[in-house]
Amino acid sequence: MKFKRLVSITLILILMVSIGMTSVYANGWGNGKVPKGLTKKFTIGNDILKWIESHLEKLFGKEFLPKVKDGKYDISAAIEVKNGKIVSLEITDVFEEGKKIVQYSGTIVEINKSKPYKLAIKSETMISMFEVVDDVEVIFKDKKGAFSNIEKGDEVIVEVDNANRITKVEVERKLTEPVKKVSGTVTSLELTKKYNRISIDKKTYDIASNVKVKIDGKNKSLADLKIGMYTEVLLEKGVVVQIDARNVEKTIEGEIRNIIKDSLGTTLKIEEETTGKVYYYFVSKDAKVYIEGLRNADLDDLLKGGEGKFTILNGVIVKIEIED
Repeated sequence: MKFKRLVSITLILILMVSIGMTSVYANGWGNGKVPKGLTKKFTIGNDILKWIESHLEKLFGKEFLPKVKDGKYDISAAIEVKNGKIVSLEITDVFEEGKKIVQYSGTIVEINKSKPYKLAIKSETMISMFEVVDDVEVIFKDKKGAFSNIEKGDEVIVEVDNANRITKVEVERKLTEPVKKVSGTVTSLELTKKYNRISIDKKTYDIASNVKVKIDGKNKSLADLKIGMYTEVLLEKGVVVQIDARNVEKTIEGEIRNIIKDSLGTTLKIEEETTGKVYYYFVSKDAKVYIEGLRNADLDDLLKGGEGKFTILNGVIVKIEIED
């Protein structure tokens, strides 16, 4: 990415900016047009003046703007000049209690969250790229955060050290907890009037009252979720706010090694033909049963040793086809 080379000068802003001053005096250095030690007058647009006032009020508060003797602000800035007029200005430092604070502000347009950290900040028409120190201090409106919490589009004020590396970032928003994604098989569901919970691979999470649910890509309700489905959920502060589930269907061929009946229903012990692996599957009460040579077969007609094909949906047998 290429960035525009800026003119860096020292601006002395007269207090009359608050009543519409239309020019500033600058001395310093830059692209050679303003030799060091000389003073040059630049015309400045009202929009830039309003931005300067807004920036200073944001830093110090309206009643505590930084002042130096003779009624002037002493501020260093990077500016863009066209036809002798300042069209864009970026304040780079001010003096606070005798300490020089070098600052930039703007919108983050690029961010590199792997070391070495980097930020690209846009202010008006200018974009500047900065390296960021590893132990950078990050402050949001409500609390401290980490560099990883910063996102593109954030409005920020940054401080830099003598090597022009960012040492502090103030983000103009509250810190939102990062969204966490969890995926796996639904192992239990608790849906009650007081609370809703879901267990994924036996780990349980509370479900938000306004949770969004999709099953196989279609909008559904919590009541449509089934144990055995594969799901991906989004968590905010440990609570499920979004569920994307899908039905999991598979077919195995094998032999019935045992039929287990109890108060809950029927479970089949099946030995898979190709691998020799043994599985236990609960049989849906609505399972369709087909036995070669037998009409209107049902679960009571199943026998140990029966061989055939078993269709499993979300961990439950829904179809049985037994060969003669």
